[in-house]
Amino acid sequence: MRFFEHKWPALLLWPLSFLFSIVVAIRNKLYAVGFFKSFAVDAFVISVGNITVGGTGKTPTVHYLADKFLSLHKRVAIISRGYGRHSRGTVVVSDGRNILRPVQECGDEPFLLARLCRRAIVVVDANRVRAAALTMEKFAPDIIILDDAFQHRRMKRDFDLLTFRQNRPLGNGFCLPAGPLREPKKNLLRAHAILVNGLGQERPEELLNVRIPILFAQYVVKDIVNQKGDSLLSAVRGSRTFAFCGLAQPDNFMHTLRELGVNILGFMAFNDHHRYGQDDVQKVKMKVQELRADVVLTTEKDWVKLPLDFLDEQWFRLQIEMKPTDEKKLMSLFEIRE
Repeated sequence: MRFFEHKWPALLLWPLSFLFSIVVAIRNKLYAVGFFKSFAVDAFVISVGNITVGGTGKTPTVHYLADKFLSLHKRVAIISRGYGRHSRGTVVVSDGRNILRPVQECGDEPFLLARLCRRAIVVVDANRVRAAALTMEKFAPDIIILDDAFQHRRMKRDFDLLTFRQNRPLGNGFCLPAGPLREPKKNLLRAHAILVNGLGQERPEELLNVRIPILFAQYVVKDIVNQKGDSLLSAVRGSRTFAFCGLAQPDNFMHTLRELGVNILGFMAFNDHHRYGQDDVQKVKMKVQELRADVVLTTEKDWVKLPLDFLDEQWFRLQIEMKPTDEKKLMSLFEIRE
């Protein structure tokens, strides 16, 4: 939402934001004094979250951490809410060997994580405590990574990692609905560390006085592939491309394509977590024909929701990875050994 970036006309909604922040403060205080209970499990629990709405790189960060812990021979489970799924209760997406449910029953991001982290257990449930209890009973993981759970106080965690984007990480600085903040900036101190995703390696001005470790990461393009596994990466520069995505921050996708030198003839933005159908594919195909594009390009998150039977070889997905600038420092924060 564009007005999140500016204080005007968001000031009109400030009274509602003030009430929202009061409710959040009361809730956090009730957890702090023990009136609301938090529940622990016999595993090292890491929460990857943020205090803003919109895309800040949580899913690539979860992917990175899961892969690193798996490489240390740890049994890893990822627990997510499963936003946008057509199911209820606790759903085991992957048992660490096989993907057990389709994307419609688990949500796009958990399904993508199950594909990217083949040896990780992936479970979805809005009730993280219930999901963690089932996960511990069935799989007994060493490490549980909670996706987007900074505000989910019922689940105790050993480490809270917050993710931010480099550019205007706090937007206009207001809480919802006038701004993008889920809770006031001062609550950053409840976290153990911050990971800023972007090209720069300097603290954003809004985070200059935050007294917890701040680390940096950037997105690296791994490959551009179609259903057959053909790679377009070496030939993407100058390609006549139509691009589309359904992301909270579609401009980030466009920026990446421009950095690669892609000749973007047209672009279509769907809502975040959009559920694609045959009609959407047909709309894209009509634009491709109209613009005489040679390539259709989208993100992996969007790809897993597309009706793949209706795509052809000119449809490609962009594969990216999160790379911390100081990997050793980041992993040392967790104090987990092989």
